[in-house]
Amino acid sequence: MVYASDQGQIREHAITPVDSITQLQAEHRYIRRLFGQLAHHQQSHDLTGLLQAICDQLTVYLILKEEVFYPGMRAAANAEQRAQLDESLVEHYALKVILDTLDGQAPGDLLFGAKVRTLKRHFVRHASYEEEALFPGLLPLSTQDFSQRLYDRRRELVADMRQHRL
Repeated sequence: MVYASDQGQIREHAITPVDSITQLQAEHRYIRRLFGQLAHHQQSHDLTGLLQAICDQLTVYLILKEEVFYPGMRAAANAEQRAQLDESLVEHYALKVILDTLDGQAPGDLLFGAKVRTLKRHFVRHASYEEEALFPGLLPLSTQDFSQRLYDRRRELVADMRQHRL
């Protein structure tokens, strides 16, 4: 699984590619854990690194979903599932807007804390929606080939992020 480290660097952990839904649920759990660490870092110097890790991980997650997951699922989904996929995609736009406003900011900047809390709240709501309403109906549509494409794209994104940070 690909995760961002606490220093804002992307690193990769070897896993066997599992179905795409399980991969995305693992991403949800990891990002939630990163957000959970914020309470322990509010006054420390490594808050900036942790926030960079969250932003990096969210960026990879959003790209994976928009480039691979949503198009792949839409092709096999029924009309109700496509409507749910569309709603989930629109939620991505809100996450991206908040991520964009955080770019270049530091913990002491105006509205920084509010933006981070709002980002967390939107992500948690988005992940819960997907896990409770969207994913159960899509699981039968997740083929091995599709899951492998999601896994491979994640590896590419991580390699690109690593290269650009060097």
